[in-house]
Amino acid sequence: ESPFCAIQGFTITNGQFDSGGAICGVADIDGPYWVASQSTIRRNIISGNSGEWAGGIGRHIGLVEQNIIVGNSAEYCAAVLGGTEVRNNLIISNRVTGASGLIVSGILRNNTIWGNIVGPGSYVVSPHGNTTMENCIVYGNGGGGVQVWDYTRPSNCCIEGWTGGGQMNISVDPLLTDPFHGDFNLL
Repeated sequence: ESPFCAIQGFTITNGQFDSGGAICGVADIDGPYWVASQSTIRRNIISGNSGEWAGGIGRHIGLVEQNIIVGNSAEYCAAVLGGTEVRNNLIISNRVTGASGLIVSGILRNNTIWGNIVGPGSYVVSPHGNTTMENCIVYGNGGGGVQVWDYTRPSNCCIEGWTGGGQMNISVDPLLTDPFHGDFNLL
């Protein structure tokens, strides 16, 4: 699909597939190459899906914005695998047992990433390549993993336990109103 194709306004739940329990952009699963979707994924609720390589959104290189990505699970990536730009999403309570909780290959901007569980030695945010990370909250995640991969250079982010580089980042509690009851506004 082109960037002009949009998946918008849906609730996508209880899906199961190896490379994207909810949305998979691959065209040739068994072939030597995979072709990622360029569509825009906007204003959806992506919940309760599972997969080996991605529980929520898999093999996607388009825009992912204004979604609630919650309660998905996978061995290698519970929320988003790919995404040219991932912005303004609420990514909460996803669970991964392998490599990471969120993998991005482009821009990660204005997301709240909270309450996700990753396995020991894994990363909640594990970007690949040259990734920009701006204005994100990465806090309250657990399971023994690390919040953000060390090679990331975030700017203007609130990252629990962050001691790495970047510009104007903080690591203190962002004081979300009531995240345990779904209110992620700042106090």
